[in-house]
Amino acid sequence: MQLEIYQWLAPLFSIVLIFRTVRQYFSRNKGLVQALIWMLLWIGIGIIALLPVPTTSAIASFLGFDSNVNAIIFAGLGLLYLLVFSMFSTINRLESQVTELVRKLAKENATQQNVEK
Repeated sequence: MQLEIYQWLAPLFSIVLIFRTVRQYFSRNKGLVQALIWMLLWIGIGIIALLPVPTTSAIASFLGFDSNVNAIIFAGLGLLYLLVFSMFSTINRLESQVTELVRKLAKENATQQNVEK
């Protein structure tokens, strides 16, 4: 079996990113769930690159598609929408936290200025 260039580059890239994710987890930059999700994503990409036909056929039959390419595009778009939703949720949570912190600091600053007068 002759491997195409993407079939050895994608798994190598996946392995590098798995190690990076593990390092980020141990340096407390990623939570356990987030690290596991990213590791599963990179493992999936590596498997699809190494075994494209059996993997895409299994995904296509699971999703009920006749074409492997359509199944992969559909699954990829679904994953992208999930990631975008997750990012928007995180951004909204961070915006709320920043707003709450700014209000708290403004109240403390106003109270401190009233005490100094």
